[in-house]
Amino acid sequence: MDIKKYILDQIKKQGRVTSAQVINHSGFSRAYVNRFFKTLGEEKKISLVGRANTAHYIKYDPSLIQKTKQKKTNINKGFIQIIKDIIDIPVLGTADCGEPLSFAEDYIEDHIQISKKFIKGDQNDYFFVKAKGDSMNKEGIKDKSYVLVRKGQNVSGNGENVLAVVNGLGTIKKFYRQKDAIFLSPNSTNLKHKPIVLHPEEDFFVSGLVERVFNF
Repeated sequence: MDIKKYILDQIKKQGRVTSAQVINHSGFSRAYVNRFFKTLGEEKKISLVGRANTAHYIKYDPSLIQKTKQKKTNINKGFIQIIKDIIDIPVLGTADCGEPLSFAEDYIEDHIQISKKFIKGDQNDYFFVKAKGDSMNKEGIKDKSYVLVRKGQNVSGNGENVLAVVNGLGTIKKFYRQKDAIFLSPNSTNLKHKPIVLHPEEDFFVSGLVERVFNF
């Protein structure tokens, strides 16, 4: 079922929609629907109501809902566009913020919903990985953060946050090149984390640049 159409239909009928309604009518998981609601909640004119980690229902700025003389509810075009601009981006696995961990570009594990405003160019160039560990927490990348990666981008300089693949395993680090050596460096409050020094015999490439971090 089209989750966007259902939300719009419920707003037309009753001015609000609950996560339970969407779950029951769409067949999507609670996690999927709650992430969708929280994505909408990032918009200034839309707010979530409920406990800190659970979206019970969405309510809206009155300026987004207009009443006609016939007392029927019309949805402002701005609100419709906010809903339509939510897109699915695939989650391709887990990338460690310590040592390299599981990651596969050809396996879609889940989907995350975000606004198109975070996408530059083709949305097919983007994917998420779920972070594990705390070696990049000074960059706002926490354990279980969802990290938005744009693939196919060249590393333009030292210090960029990248998703690197070392011997088939993904890790999120800061990229540094010094002469013929490549270092993948942590940026953490936890001093146990040390830079990864890459040796010539290792299979290594940069899968993409870190664009944004989401903590759902």
